[in-house]
Amino acid sequence: MKSEHKPINRRQLLTYTAQAGLGLVTVGVIGLVSRSDWLSKLIPLQQESNRWPSLRLSEISRQVGVAVTHQKVMLDHKLDNIMPWMASLGGRGRGGSGL
Repeated sequence: MKSEHKPINRRQLLTYTAQAGLGLVTVGVIGLVSRSDWLSKLIPLQQESNRWPSLRLSEISRQVGVAVTHQKVMLDHKLDNIMPWMASLGGRGRGGSGL
């Protein structure tokens, strides 16, 4: 079966051209920002460092009284051959259709 090719009209042509132009402008702006240093001048950061601040997490669960322990899922030994799949499902699935 041969598909019929419809020519695009003027409105579609202008829409596609505008979308492509906007994409090229976006890529160009991202390239300029990555190569220039004007963003760090625009947003003042720490004076001693010219890097963005990093996110640092601290483990405080035991200090506040929350006992968080993660253990490997251990089910019946009959499921050992599909255990990685069962562990990935968590509480969302069953091991068999008749269970």
